[in-house]
Amino acid sequence: MIADVLKHFGSKAENSGVGTGLNWMNGNGETFTSWSPVDGKTIGSVRGSDASEYNQIIETAESAFE
Repeated sequence: MIADVLKHFGSKAENSGVGTGLNWMNGNGETFTSWSPVDGKTIGSVRGSDASEYNQIIETAESAFE
């Protein structure tokens, strides 16, 4: 059931959690997995940023306020 809902919204088994607000990045950092509290099955995984992606996000955010 949850898999159907996530699929409806375009979510995959593994997704990038790294973006600037306008653009998604690969997410080359650690992967975080979420499990269902109901049955313990994996809901999905999200890739975090590495240092260079983090710095790019910060630069993009700072330039938005210039």
